[in-house]
Amino acid sequence: MWPSTPAGRKKERFTALFHHISIDLLDEAFFELKQDAAAGVDDLTWQDYQANLERNLEDLHERPKPDGRQRPLAIAALEDKIVQRATVALLNAIYEEDLLGFS
Repeated sequence: MWPSTPAGRKKERFTALFHHISIDLLDEAFFELKQDAAAGVDDLTWQDYQANLERNLEDLHERPKPDGRQRPLAIAALEDKIVQRATVALLNAIYEEDLLGFS
């Protein structure tokens, strides 16, 4: 599931990562969130999102931000937290191999 760079391919670099964020990874990220955390700017709770989890994650996966605009700084929306956690997991999987023994 996690992308990795075999030992013989150390000079290769990732240039795009979005295709590595799968629905399964988003699902794992969702379940790592605190169920009792306060709702974000979207007023969506963990329980509300879980009620239609499969459909919500499929929709989230198919909906990259089209115009690249940034939201104002605030409490992150639930879907932002899911994508952030999935991205952290993805980047950790990539860089752990390079940092092994040095971190």
